[in-house]
Amino acid sequence: MISEKTVGNYMHEMHIKAHYIKPWTKTTVSKNFSNRLRNILKETLIQHRQMRHGVQI
Repeated sequence: MISEKTVGNYMHEMHIKAHYIKPWTKTTVSKNFSNRLRNILKETLIQHRQMRHGVQI
């Protein structure tokens, strides 16, 4: 078993600092995120279809 002091000494020698990690990650910032994403995907799909069929925008 390695003591905390030994680990602390190793971290000091290697210039490593302890870093707090949040217990969860915020993944969605906006409540309207899914609708915005759906609209962006729909626009992109329409543009790709128009390009594939040779329609100029």
